Amino acid sequence: MLVSKKTAQLFISGDEKAIQEVYLSYRKLLFFILGSILGSKDEAEDLFQETFYQVLKNKDKIADPQGLHYYLLQTARNLALNYVKKRERTVYFEDMFSYESQDKKENAFLQDLLPYLTDQEAFIVTSRLVYGFTLKEISQFISLPLSSTEAIYKKALKKIKSKYLKGE
Repeated sequence: MLVSKKTAQLFISGDEKAIQEVYLSYRKLLFFILGSILGSKDEAEDLFQETFYQVLKNKDKIADPQGLHYYLLQTARNLALNYVKKRERTVYFEDMFSYESQDKKENAFLQDLLPYLTDQEAFIVTSRLVYGFTLKEISQFISLPLSSTEAIYKKALKKIKSKYLKGE
């Protein structure tokens, strides 16, 4: 532990001086951990701030002052790993709508759907049918409740079915 047990107790109780001492004492260690996982100084700085925000917000959950050290390190690690997963997923989602697919049939199918679907519907349908994402993953990515994502998906499928069944 980089701070005394008393400082940790004061931190948990919300003492401003203790918060500042913990912040300064853990800065280098947390930056090292975050930087090692993220590989970016700017991202490490952002998540360092987020780590302290989360720990302060949830400081009442720290039952033992000696657990502060572990709680800080674990929070930083979890935030960094989640950020990396989200960053990788975001890049994948952005790439999948470039419409420069090697599969010409897939590309033609996507282009054929666009006039009949809203952008959101097209995104959800292609994410689900072409790229195999679950509706839960899609709803998290587009920040919509799962029930709304399901409703939009079903509505879009009805549009597609009616278009192809009628032969329009």
